[in-house]
Amino acid sequence: MSGTSDSGNNTSPREAESLLDQLAESALDNAYYDVDRESEPNGIMRVFTLASLVALGFLLAVVALQSQNDRPATELERQALIDNIASRQELLDSRRTSALALQTEIDSLSSRIVSPSKGAQRDVLNAAAGGVVGDGVEIQLSSAPGDSAGGLISDLDVQLVVNGLWMSGAEAIDVGGSRLTSTSAIRSAGEGITVNFESISDPIVIRAIGSQGVLAKQFEASPSGRYLEDRAKNSGISWELSEADEIRMSAAPRKRLEVRHASAVKKGRS
Repeated sequence: MSGTSDSGNNTSPREAESLLDQLAESALDNAYYDVDRESEPNGIMRVFTLASLVALGFLLAVVALQSQNDRPATELERQALIDNIASRQELLDSRRTSALALQTEIDSLSSRIVSPSKGAQRDVLNAAAGGVVGDGVEIQLSSAPGDSAGGLISDLDVQLVVNGLWMSGAEAIDVGGSRLTSTSAIRSAGEGITVNFESISDPIVIRAIGSQGVLAKQFEASPSGRYLEDRAKNSGISWELSEADEIRMSAAPRKRLEVRHASAVKKGRS
């Protein structure tokens, strides 16, 4: 009995080898191989991905290189703009300085014309005491023809012309042949005009000695010259300015050379 029992439990070597092969073949599930095959990248996708990475790298390199190349040009343009602004600012400052200097010169010249020196004012009476000869200008004023309103030459017209000539640099003036001084009076008398209390007739001739070119130009540009233009346009009076190479003036009347009364003007009084 013991012999039969031993023979039933023994397995042959061939059978054992076959059993091991079966275990090896079934150790991994078939699904494992399916998943493994699905996870393998497709060859076309791999090539596309590689090409995309290469293209992206090339693009980044080109952008970086272009940025480096453009930077110097941008800096040059910026510096050129800064230099241009600085240059224009210097030019503007220079012109502003020149304008201020010219304005100062104009103010100085204007003050000399409008306000003669005190020494010149003191010499007016003494200078008028004798005759004088020199070049200058003549202005003739004529009333409007007929009886037009405001067409008569008035004492105000003559006064404004005389003041305009003094302002224009006249050295001596006479009206209707009567020499003017700082005490002369130009007044209306009825429909006529008196100068130094002597009547003068229309047309009225006003003469001034001084640089004829300067006098003519300055007077025409003065408020008095513009006033006469307006009077001629609106009231019909006429006036004519001419230059004269030689003008002879007699001395002022003796009564106009005397000052009988004078008083100081107090500050604050109008």
